[in-house]
Amino acid sequence: MTQAQSTQPSASHSATTVPRDQAAAEIRCANVCFSNNGGPCTCDLAGRLDYDLWSLIQHFEKARKTLDNYREIAQRGNLERSYVLQQQHDSLNARWSSSYGELQKEAQKRAHDLQKALKDLENMKAKLKEQAADSQTTDMALRELRATVELQNREIVRSRALHFQVENLEREMAECKSVNQAVEAVLVMKKQRITELESALEEMSVKTKQLAADKVEHESLKLQFVALEAEHAETLDIASGLFEGEVGSTPAELISQNRALGQQLRELRAENGSLVERLAGFGPERDGSSHKQRIDGGKEQVLDCIVVESTGDEGKGRKRRRAK
Repeated sequence: MTQAQSTQPSASHSATTVPRDQAAAEIRCANVCFSNNGGPCTCDLAGRLDYDLWSLIQHFEKARKTLDNYREIAQRGNLERSYVLQQQHDSLNARWSSSYGELQKEAQKRAHDLQKALKDLENMKAKLKEQAADSQTTDMALRELRATVELQNREIVRSRALHFQVENLEREMAECKSVNQAVEAVLVMKKQRITELESALEEMSVKTKQLAADKVEHESLKLQFVALEAEHAETLDIASGLFEGEVGSTPAELISQNRALGQQLRELRAENGSLVERLAGFGPERDGSSHKQRIDGGKEQVLDCIVVESTGDEGKGRKRRRAK
């Protein structure tokens, strides 16, 4: 048997069985000491453990007693509190019953006062009916007076309305006169405007005729310009052939011809620009934007023709160089 197994029974007994446990511990200690064959004795250690267990049991007993005391004190406090609460409840019930009785008395008193007030109201109603019957005669007289006053007021209002209508008619007559004068002035201005428009129309017809003639002249100048461009291209081809060794005119003649053609080309361009400006200025207002677009389109076409011909001349010169 080990030391821990020998100490377990002693922990389960109460404090009254400590001497008997000590005797059993001494017997066990003797057996252990004999089995150890003269080794160190462990009796003191077991006794200490038993004493510690006994002291713990005593401590637990004291704690249990104090806990029981605390429980009794708490029960007493709860009883006292419940007693105090019961007294408060009884006092509140008494106060509520007394206040309820007072309220009942007050309600009865108020009901009596209301009945009295109702009786007074009925008496007042009867008096008011009598006064209403008396006031009916006065109402009849007042109605008659009101009817006469209303008739007089209507007559006054009618006279004022007639006077106001007369004043309005006079004002309208004056306004009509001023309006007639203004209309006459406007008619005179419109007649002047009509004459101006007729003269402008005649000028426009003259301008349209001149525009048609200018258009025909523009077309002829355009054809001349194209022909001059073609001649210029031919001269360029001839000049390029001469400078490369071909038979033809002298370089001085070609240069003079080229200068003359350039001068003619510049003159035609100046005439074309002036003609375009004239066409843009003489065109009618309603067809101004469309006519300007047509002129710009023709101008762009002429410039495109010039660019195409110049590029064609350059291509021809390059082809001749490659052939040589």
